Amino acid sequence: MLWARGSSVFVHRVGEGTDSELQLEGLVENAIFSYDGTRIAVITPATLGVWATGRLRPIWQVRNFATVPLEFRWSSDDSALIVLQGTLGVLLMDSGTGERFANLMVTKPATLFVLPSLRYRVSRSDGTWGMWPLPAPDDGSPRASLMRVLSEAGLEMRGVELVDAAPSPDAAASSVAKLSTVKDDRK
Repeated sequence: MLWARGSSVFVHRVGEGTDSELQLEGLVENAIFSYDGTRIAVITPATLGVWATGRLRPIWQVRNFATVPLEFRWSSDDSALIVLQGTLGVLLMDSGTGERFANLMVTKPATLFVLPSLRYRVSRSDGTWGMWPLPAPDDGSPRASLMRVLSEAGLEMRGVELVDAAPSPDAAASSVAKLSTVKDDRK
């Protein structure tokens, strides 16, 4: 069992009859067990962190720079924390290290959620709901991933600058063919 009071989080181990207290700096805004019960995630105005439930030992803590109240949930496999940033979007963090690995921003007034499976995002805007798949993690090397993204965007790196890339002859021909098809469809 888990509850918070002031700047403390209390854990009661059912069957053992023992309570543990985790004292933090600042008021506890949210605290939640991982699905397997081995960790606790906690938000205060100053930090976000994860602790092992056994001896309430810290696993990681990062500064909380949020300007809005945060809520979070564990992914269904406990590998990630889904940090809900109100109408600003959703932040995905590695639950073992605290490293941010995705930031899903809201581009118009809306509310955004990520399902615990990390496979879909759900948004609500203007009274309508929508659900879209999230892309699978890129398992390529960082260099190959960067090159693919730059190529798809028509950009290239020159030193530390991003610049428009001159399209290859094949890409230019493909573009012309697509434009002529669109013109033909309008007739």
